[in-house]
Amino acid sequence: MFSRKARRAVGRERYAHDVLAEHFPGIEISDIVTSSRIFPGHMRVDLQSAVERLLADSSQRILGVLEQHRYETLTFAALTRQGQQASVIAPVRYEDVDAMRTSI
Repeated sequence: MFSRKARRAVGRERYAHDVLAEHFPGIEISDIVTSSRIFPGHMRVDLQSAVERLLADSSQRILGVLEQHRYETLTFAALTRQGQQASVIAPVRYEDVDAMRTSI
């Protein structure tokens, strides 16, 4: 059974633009500069482990974003959309990567 508070929260959606505004208080979203890097598949396991270690003792959390269309690349600009096109916070989705670690 859900508590009364949890039942009220079930129908309420949280949006990425709200989370960004909370994370960067007092900063205009248009002033934020972003960059991206694509990591090869064999590096993703180590990268994920490093990010998890980095955030382990932090108050920061990892959030997922519901993709409206899987063929569109998720960009920072897309996270700032409001209205009907707003990005909804969702559970994190992980991709399975075969690490194939061997010992010598």
